[in-house]
Amino acid sequence: MKNENLDLPSEPIFFVDTEGNGHSPQDLIEISILKFNLESNKKDDIQNWLIKPPNPIKRVVTKIHGLKNADVENCPVWEEIKDEVHSHLSGAWLIAHNAIVDYNIIKTHIPEWEPAGVIDTMKLAKHFLPEATSYSLENLINYKKLHFNKSKSFHRASYDAQATSKLFNYLLSKSDFRNWNEICQVCQVNISKKNKPIAPQQGELW
Repeated sequence: MKNENLDLPSEPIFFVDTEGNGHSPQDLIEISILKFNLESNKKDDIQNWLIKPPNPIKRVVTKIHGLKNADVENCPVWEEIKDEVHSHLSGAWLIAHNAIVDYNIIKTHIPEWEPAGVIDTMKLAKHFLPEATSYSLENLINYKKLHFNKSKSFHRASYDAQATSKLFNYLLSKSDFRNWNEICQVCQVNISKKNKPIAPQQGELW
């Protein structure tokens, strides 16, 4: 990889993916947090939570991520894990695909959360792969043959967080970035407090 000596920020960096129950406002039913590292031979350091939402999971989104109400029936409710999730993400960099969606849902559930910043791998992919026919995470992984762990599938938070890490590291390997600031210039998301969270459209979160 070209970027083994990349100058990284002092704050922790996490790949994050969320899944919702199809309601508006959305309820979290799964969140995964994967620690970033540049060394491909290191085992993934990932945390994953399934959450029982206050409202039932809609069938239309079950068809996408496969999670049913029975799957989360005995899982903790959000308030039981909120502090644990917050402790991981507080002051950290968040990397996600179409990141504004994940940022908004996490911010809605943890209003006091303040990340160091947010990086969007979709924006990064558009910069390095202008010829791609689609910028969905699944299409980009298939396009660049970055497959892994065939026993799992897209649209589950743990798999998508890992897929985002594979895509990010691949795009870094094609770049000449020397430091984190150069990455931010290409794909950092504006999370100004002046910007109100926008409800995700169907298919963005789920």
